[in-house]
Amino acid sequence: MRAVTTGLTSTGGVVSFVIADNGVTIGGVRSQQGTKESAVCSNRGYCNYQQGTCTCSFGYGSSDGRGNHGNRDDCGYILPKVKFVAQE
Repeated sequence: MRAVTTGLTSTGGVVSFVIADNGVTIGGVRSQQGTKESAVCSNRGYCNYQQGTCTCSFGYGSSDGRGNHGNRDDCGYILPKVKFVAQE
C-alpha cells in the first residue's frame, strides 16, 4: 500500500491515503494486477528445466491454470484429500 500524507504537524494532523488495486498506478508505483503470480511449478514442485516439466510435491497435481484439474503440468491443482479407514 502506498500512502500519501498531508497536513501533518507536531501536535496532530489530517492524514489522507489512497489505495490502488488491479494494476492502477499512483505516484509512479503500480499496484499488483490480479490475484495470481507466475511461479515455476506454482512453487509447489520441482522443475526439470531440460525437459520443461514439473514434478509436483505431495498433494499437488497438474491444473488447467484456474486451480482445477487439467493438463498444464504446472502443479497448480490441490489434490483432494482422501481419508483411509482401516477395516477390522
